[in-house]
Order: sequence, then structure tokens, then C-alpha cells
Amino acid sequence: THCISSAASDVYKRQVLGCHLYLDDLETISKLRKMLETIENEIQNKLKGTMEEINVYDFPVSIVFVGPFTSQALTITEGTSVNQLTHSGRYKAGFDNIANVLENFKGICENCKLVFVPGDGDPWISMVTKNSSSVWPQMKIPSVFGSKLERVAKNVEWASNPCRLNYLSQDILIINNNIAESLRRNDFTYLCELNDEEIERALNRQRREDSGAFSSQLSFVNEEELTINKLTIKETTETDKFNKVIRTVLDQGIASPFTNQVRQLLPNYLPLLSLIPLPNCVIMTDATSPRLSTMYKGCFVTNVGKFTDHQNRAHYIEYYPASQTSKSVVVY
Repeated sequence: THCISSAASDVYKRQVLGCHLYLDDLETISKLRKMLETIENEIQNKLKGTMEEINVYDFPVSIVFVGPFTSQALTITEGTSVNQLTHSGRYKAGFDNIANVLENFKGICENCKLVFVPGDGDPWISMVTKNSSSVWPQMKIPSVFGSKLERVAKNVEWASNPCRLNYLSQDILIINNNIAESLRRNDFTYLCELNDEEIERALNRQRREDSGAFSSQLSFVNEEELTINKLTIKETTETDKFNKVIRTVLDQGIASPFTNQVRQLLPNYLPLLSLIPLPNCVIMTDATSPRLSTMYKGCFVTNVGKFTDHQNRAHYIEYYPASQTSKSVVVY
């Protein structure tokens, strides 16, 4: 039995990549190759030590790849010909691309567990929903698409969405869903109908009436329309947006805090979505939420976000179960 000490807080780590990992995009494959090269160099440097110094627990325990793994949802091929590649053939070619990349990284293939979490554009539900919100939980990707990948890597796991990873006493939940976007769909962030000049006059008038006292929320009467408008001065910060999403999900005790009209749930798999009791860690891959981390009621919550951003940078995190902390890594 291996015990985790405070001095070994930098081992037993798990790498979790951002969502929208498009394997059919050459730029994404290039960033993925750079990221895997960094991990491979770390493993090879530790393998150069003596047998007494080598500890397999210094290697990344697992690398989690989060979908959707195609830029276009997998749908039914309308017509076929000898020279035409079917949609399922193009989808399988994406996993063949990552298999070709992993062939050069023997340390990762022999020492790390590779976990693949699907998204809304992955089979088979995507053939019905066409990249829209699907039934939850989403079943795992059929292993037939990763036949070459399973020959290259030693340990490949096809997981569902959401999925749970257990490591020693740690219960880790991975949620791949744009929860913030669905929650903000009916949100009002700016309720004032006045232009900038009217707002400035209203602020000056309020300051004179309050003798210089600042009020975070001002009420005034529009004389033309004879209606009362409210002007909110304080803007919601990124941290406030992130905390609202976290509290909404964890306090309701379910990974999908929506009605059946928004997200259909399979009743037979509700225990997988339950957050009672709270897990030790919740890793979100929400492309519409800021990349932040927080500790809420003893549960560590972090959001990886999208794998590539608008500046063409790749993002992933390293999670350390020993200390319940994570480190965000950017690949240029």
C-alpha cells in the first residue's frame, strides 16, 4: 500500500484536457502533440533514474480527453460512392490521427490511462440531435472507432458523460456540459433603456440629491415615458458568474440542474448524476464559464474550459488528489 504524504503532493496527478477537442482539425492535433510531448519528456526524465528512484506513481495516473471529438456532428451519410468517405469513416480517422501521434510517445502509452469522455457531437445520439443537447447521461463512444488507438496504447477507457473516476479514497466527477450558457439563456444582465447621456444626467442628479453619497442602485423617473427605471451600477465579475454556476449545481445535488424540457434525463442512471454526498472533486469542461477553481463545502471545483481559445492557445489542468489542488497549463 502506498501512502500519500504532504511532501508528495506533486505526484498522483491527473491531466484533464479542455472540451471541444476536435481531432479532425490539424491545428488542434498540433497543440495536442506539443502537450503530449511535454508529458512524455517528464516521464522519460524520471525513467532515466536508477531502479530505486523510479516510482510509477510519479507518472500521470490518467489523461482525460474531452469531446466532442469532431467539429461536425456525426450524422447519417446521405449518399455513398467509392471515392467518398462516410461520416463514420471521417470520425474514425480522427482517432487514427491521435493514435499516430501517440505512437511516438511510448512512455504515455505504457504508463498512463487514457480516458475519453464524449460530447454532444459524438455517436450515437448525435445522429438524432445533430450536435444539440442530448439525453443525459450520454453513453460512451463505441470502441470500434478507436481500434487502432487501443492497439497503440496499453490502457484505454471509453467513459460516459458525466463520468466518475475513483482513485484511492477520492471520488472525482467529470461534467462535460455548457451549464453556464443554459442558465444564462433567460438571464437579464442590462435592464436600462436609457442612452449614455440620459444615464449621465441621472447620475449627476442623484449625486446632487444624495450630497455626494454613492448608491449602487439608482431609481429615477423618465419624465417622457412616466415610467420608473432602475440602473444597476455594479457589473457581475467573472468570479461571481463562476460561483453562481457552482452553487446552482452543487446545492441542487444533481449534475444537470434543469427540467426535462431543457435536458432529458434517463431515470435508470440518476445515481450517476447525483451529487449527494458531494464528491471530493468536480471537474467541469464548460466552454461558457471562466477558467477558475474554488473550494465549496469541502468539494474542490475547477473548470477547464475549451481546449483552444480565440488566441489559438491550448488549455489543460493537472489535478493533484493528495492536496485537492489543480494547476492550469497553457500550451502556445
